[in-house]
Order: sequence, then C-alpha cells, then structure tokens
Amino acid sequence: MAQRSTNGSTANGGSMAATFCLGAMTGAALALLWAPANGRDTRAYLRTKARAGADGASRAMQSGRRMIGRQKERIDEAVGEGRQHLNQAAGHAAHAAATGRQATAEIAEDGRKALGEVGQAVREGRDAAADVARDLKGSAPTGRGR
Repeated sequence: MAQRSTNGSTANGGSMAATFCLGAMTGAALALLWAPANGRDTRAYLRTKARAGADGASRAMQSGRRMIGRQKERIDEAVGEGRQHLNQAAGHAAHAAATGRQATAEIAEDGRKALGEVGQAVREGRDAAADVARDLKGSAPTGRGR
C-alpha cells in the first residue's frame, strides 16, 4: 500500500498506477460475468473502459514524473545550498586557523624577547652580585690586627 505524505499525495506513483490497473482488470472481469448486454455492446463498453483506464494510468504516470522532477529540483537545490554552507564553514575554519597561527607566532616571539630580557637581567644581577662580593671581600677586616 502506498504511504501518504502530509499533503495527501501518495509516496509511490508506481504503486498507485499498479493498483489502478488491478482495479480496472477486476472491473472488466466482473463486467464480463454479469454483462446484461450483447457481445458487441460489451466489447465496445470494455474498450471504452480500457481506454479510460489507460488514460488514467497515463495521467498518473505523467503526474508522477512531474512530482519526481520537482523533488529532484528540490534535492539538487538543497545539495547546492549544503555545499555552499560547507564551503563557507571551511573558509571560516581556514581563516580561524591562520589567525591562530599568527597569534601563536606573535606570542612565541614575545616570549623569546621576554626570555632574552630575563636572561640579560640575570646576567646583570650576577655581575652586580659579584661586584658586591668583591667590594665586601676587599673591605673586610682580615682578623690579624686584633
């Protein structure tokens, strides 16, 4: 049995056409069994009904093809929009990565400068401490004169 969508149309046009044809054949068989008319009239009646059934099936197939065409267009449009959003996201990610790399490089450079300054301050402090130690050593009493 064909599933109905929210708009009331069948989800499977092929099932609808097959169901229609089965109904038409069943009707034709029943018409032959209980036909009150003569053979010529019955055959004409059956031809008319068969043509009407074929026309209905043809219209159903055309409608199904149009529906499939519309759905294909909607799917193609959705895929295109998805690709566009994916490309935009990739562009944003690439920009964010480049910005992050630049910030990391700047922080690393600032760190190298600060480390160099600390090293210089340590050397200057060591030299100053050595100077103070020499000054203290030179001015300290020797302990012999007491």
